[in-house]
Amino acid sequence: MTSPPRAELAAGWATALAAAQDVPGGRADELTAALDDLRARARAAEPATAAGAALVAAGYGTAECLRVTVDLLGPALLDEAGPGAFSALAGFTAGFAEAVRDAVVAEQAEVRSTLVRARHEAELARDAGLAHFDGLFSAAPLGMVISTPDRRVVLANDALSDMLEHPRGTIAGDLLDLVHPEEREHLRTRYAELASGEFDRVDERHTRLVTGEGEPVWVRLTATAVHPADGGPARHVTAVENVTDLHLLERKISFEGTHDPLTGLLNRSAFATRLQEALETGADKAVLHLVLDDFAVINSGIGPAAGERLLADVAARLEQLLADLDAVLARTGTEEFAVLLPRAEAGGELVERINDALAEPTWLDGHGVAASASVAVVLRPAPGTAAADLLAATAIALRDLRATGKRQWCLVDAEEDRGRRARSRLAAGMPGAWETGALSLAYEPVWQVPGPDLRRARVLLRWDHPTEGVLDDARCRALLADTGLAVPLARWALHHAADQLAGHVPPYLELTAEQASDPDLVGPVRAALAAAEGLSLGFPVEALCDYDMPAEDNLRVLTDLGVRTVLTGFGRTRGDLACLEDLHFDAVSLDPTVVARVAAAPEGSLFPRAVRDLVALVREAGYAVVVGGVADQAQLDWWVAVGANRACGPLLGTSVPGSELPGRD
Repeated sequence: MTSPPRAELAAGWATALAAAQDVPGGRADELTAALDDLRARARAAEPATAAGAALVAAGYGTAECLRVTVDLLGPALLDEAGPGAFSALAGFTAGFAEAVRDAVVAEQAEVRSTLVRARHEAELARDAGLAHFDGLFSAAPLGMVISTPDRRVVLANDALSDMLEHPRGTIAGDLLDLVHPEEREHLRTRYAELASGEFDRVDERHTRLVTGEGEPVWVRLTATAVHPADGGPARHVTAVENVTDLHLLERKISFEGTHDPLTGLLNRSAFATRLQEALETGADKAVLHLVLDDFAVINSGIGPAAGERLLADVAARLEQLLADLDAVLARTGTEEFAVLLPRAEAGGELVERINDALAEPTWLDGHGVAASASVAVVLRPAPGTAAADLLAATAIALRDLRATGKRQWCLVDAEEDRGRRARSRLAAGMPGAWETGALSLAYEPVWQVPGPDLRRARVLLRWDHPTEGVLDDARCRALLADTGLAVPLARWALHHAADQLAGHVPPYLELTAEQASDPDLVGPVRAALAAAEGLSLGFPVEALCDYDMPAEDNLRVLTDLGVRTVLTGFGRTRGDLACLEDLHFDAVSLDPTVVARVAAAPEGSLFPRAVRDLVALVREAGYAVVVGGVADQAQLDWWVAVGANRACGPLLGTSVPGSELPGRD
C-alpha cells in the first residue's frame, strides 16, 4: 500500500475532523503543521506529543476526533514509517490526553472561580450570581458534581447523569457509589486528603466510574475544594470527562505494538522482554524455539491466504496444548514460534506432543495439509544468559538441525553453541576479508601419477585471519554455506586464477553445489577459458543427482565450450554412478572422506576392496581418477596400484601462491 500525498492526507483529515466536531473558522494551516510534525516524528520513531496537543488547541478535543485521527492517519503512518508509527501515535495520544486534561483543569478552575465570584457577588446581587453559576454548571459539556467534604452529593449536572446512564436529577448519596469498586479505596483516600487540606486538588487521569447498570466507564476526574466568601460550608467541585474511547485506543495501540496481528500471540520483541524477566528470576526454565517444516511449500503451492490460515491454526493448537502449563507462547518469525516454560522438566517431553498436535490435517481450499516442526530446546539456561543471546543460539541450532531432515529436535548445548557462534562470527567476517584482501587464492599442484607431469593447479581459498591464523580451503568452503558469497567468490576465483596462471598450468576449480547451479555461471567461465586454456571445473554429485537441476544445464553448455569437467564427491553420495553414466565428464575425484577411510582401514577390510573395484570400474569406462589428500608414499603406491592416475596432497606439494608453483619461472 502507498501512502496518500501530503495534501490529500491533510484534506481527508480535515474532512473527518469536521464531521466529528463542528469548529468555527478555518483550521487548515494548524492541521497541516500538526500533520507534518506527526509524520516527521513517525519517521524518527519519536513521540509526537506536540502534534496531539495542537489538535486539541485547534478545537478538536473530543474522543471522536482522536478516534478518526488514529483510524485515518495510523495506516498511512505505518506504511510510511513502519514501527516508528507506534511511538509517534503513542506520543500523539499522550499529548492529546494531556492537552484535554489541561483544558479540563482550566474549565474546572473557571467553574471554581465562577462559583467563588458568584458567591461573593451574591452579597450584592445574589440572584444574578446564582443564575450565572447555575447556567454554567448545567450547560458544562463535562460531568460536574458538587459534594460536601464527607462526599455527600449536593448537585450533579445533566452531563454526568447522561454519562453514567442515570435519570437526570437522580444522582444522590455517597459520591463513592458512582466509583468502580476497585477504585473506591483509592478515591476515598484522595477525597479525604482534599477535605483535610493536605492537597488542594485531586487529579486522576485514568480511573473508573460505573453506570447505573454497573458497567465501567473510564474517566479523567479532577476535584477541588471551594470555600465560600461568606463563611458557608466548604464544597468539593468535581469535573468528570469520559475517556473510555481514548483508553480503548491507547490499549489498542499498545496491543498492536506487542502482539502479532495474524495470530494474536506475543511478537518477538514482547517475548524477548518476558524471557529476559524470566531468566533474571531463576534458571529452572525451558525454552522451545520451533520452525514449521515446508511452510514455504504450502504458502507457494496453495497460496499466501492458505499459509496465513495454517499459521493461525498452528497458533490455536499450540495455545490449546499449552493451556495448563503456565507457558508464554509467541510468534517470533514468519514460520517460527517460541515457548517459555516455567519448569525445565516439561521441555523435552513437550516436543513430541507439539508435533502430534500439528500432525492432524488442516483443510485449506480443499487440501488436507499437516504441519510438522523442527524444535531447538534450551533446558535450564545458565545464570546471566541474555534473552537475545539465547534466541540467537536456538536460531543457529535450528538452521543446522533443518539440514538433517524434518520433524527433528535437539538440545542446545552450551559448548556446541559456542562453536556455532564462533563459526557464525567467522562467516560474518568473510565479506570484509574479501574486501580487504585477507581472503586470497592459493594453488595445489595436481600430478599425473606415477609419472612426474604437472597436470593442473587446484584453486584453493586461503584466509589470513588476524586471530584464527590461516584458514584453509576446506574451512573457508564450510563457512561459505552460511554466507551469500559463494557465487560471487566463484566468479572472482575464476577470473583471478585464469589471470595468475595464464601461460603456465591450467587451473582446476572445484565448485560447490550452489556455485555449480549459478544460472549465470557460463559467462565468467567463458571469459576465464579465453585466458586459461585447459580450464577444469569440478561439479559435485549432490548438485547433479536430481533431475532438471540448473547445474546439469551448466555442465552440458560448458562441456560444449571445451571446459574439462570433473565429477567431485565421488564414492560418498548416492547417484554418483548414475551421473557418470548419464553425463559427460573427463575425470572423477574421490571424496576426501573416501580417501581418509581407506588410509585408516585395516589391511584386508571390506571398504578398501570395494574402493579398488570402484576405481577399476571407472578407469575401465575411460575416466581419469583424481585422489586428493595423499600424505605419504605408501598411500600413493596403493592408489597407483588400484588405478588412480592423478593425485595431490601434502606428499606431492602443499598449496602455494601462483608464482611459486613448480616449474614457474
